Amino acid sequence: MTHELIMKQNSEEEVKKKKPIALKSTTPRQDIESEESDDEEEYDEEGMAMLARKFRKFMRGKKRLHKRKPFLKGSSSKEKEKDKEKKKEVPICYECNKPGHFKIDCPELKWMTRKLKKKTLMAEWSESEESSLEEEDQQETAQICYMANDDENMITGAAQMDGGILVVSAPDGPMPQTKEHILLARQVGVPSLVCFLNKVDAVDDPELLELVEMELRELLSFYKFPGDEIPIIQGSALSALQGTNDEIGRQAILKLMDAVDEYIPEPVRQLDKPFLMPIEDVFSIQGRGTVVTGRVEQGTIKAGEDVEILGIMQGGPIKTTVTGVEMFKKVLDHGLAGDNVGLLLRGLKRGDVQRGQVVCKPGSLKTYKRFEAEIYVLTKDEGGRHTAFFSNYRPQFYMRTADVTGKVELPENVKMVMPGDNVTAVFELISPVPLEAGQRFALREGGRTVGAGVVSKVIS
Repeated sequence: MTHELIMKQNSEEEVKKKKPIALKSTTPRQDIESEESDDEEEYDEEGMAMLARKFRKFMRGKKRLHKRKPFLKGSSSKEKEKDKEKKKEVPICYECNKPGHFKIDCPELKWMTRKLKKKTLMAEWSESEESSLEEEDQQETAQICYMANDDENMITGAAQMDGGILVVSAPDGPMPQTKEHILLARQVGVPSLVCFLNKVDAVDDPELLELVEMELRELLSFYKFPGDEIPIIQGSALSALQGTNDEIGRQAILKLMDAVDEYIPEPVRQLDKPFLMPIEDVFSIQGRGTVVTGRVEQGTIKAGEDVEILGIMQGGPIKTTVTGVEMFKKVLDHGLAGDNVGLLLRGLKRGDVQRGQVVCKPGSLKTYKRFEAEIYVLTKDEGGRHTAFFSNYRPQFYMRTADVTGKVELPENVKMVMPGDNVTAVFELISPVPLEAGQRFALREGGRTVGAGVVSKVIS
């Protein structure tokens, strides 16, 4: 009996153990359906988007696998390296869409820039020709320079002028460019200035105008101009053009012209010296020949006289004859020092002459490449360099109307030149130009003035 009871108990325990297993095994479909419903809830919106991304990524990878070359078991290490080199990205130009070079080295881009430069130069020539023909007849006793733009034309004009009108905006006051213009006027030898405080109609507070005028006078005095004596006229050029406010418009312009007549004296011209005229521009007139324009620096010129053209170009002087002298659409018998004239030259083409050369009496001038000069280097506040320079420094030299690249050779005891320093050094130009002691010049770098100097000695 005991044996039977033990057997029954064991069988009951086994059944109890097997029941949960049997229950679990009998409901597999229900579990799967419940899991699918949970998945559908989780991948309702975001999940479906994620699955779609994964599917697209999987398909892209599948396409790449089809494109790949089959792996060769017998491939050597050299062949593998060649395959790696082939797989390296080749630079593609964004200008012409051709491989093998970048945009900066693109031949098409270089050709387009050369073509664009040529077009702009032709446009400048045509504009200058039209402006010279449209000038009204006038005769001035002194040449006035209107200082407004910071470019080589301002330097060229200031180097030839007997006086200047400095225009300053009343709302802004003296700007860094204003300081550069005043310094250039001093360095190239402009003796007198008259100031015009423009846009006064945009300033409501009269005390602000007084402060701007005081600042301008201090700036002029700092650069060795008589700041307390220079006349400063307040007005508005826009009001003068529109005729809205007569006091600050038309009357202010008339006051400015009176100040020019009173303050800028009539200069003494050097008529007894040999003829010299720096060339500002060159024109070709069909049926007549080549015309060079500029301001006569010294001496006189008449039609029929022989002249020489020196500077810039390699080789000896070009000899020619002046067949005509014109000034403001009038034919003259002669041109005097201080006149802006056009000279018609015999037997020359436009390409034979260029800006920066000089027309002079035969045998009166020589060209040089090396010279000694004393220079002043502008500080950072004056718009100059921020750092020092050393020997072999290569700036642009602006001499009369010439723009020439040159090299600086510092003395042995001077290792470097800091902004604000005065130094005497030797300079060497890449092209010969007419030079003489006492001639002033400007140093430029990257479109800004970095210094000014005076030639102390020429070196043959």
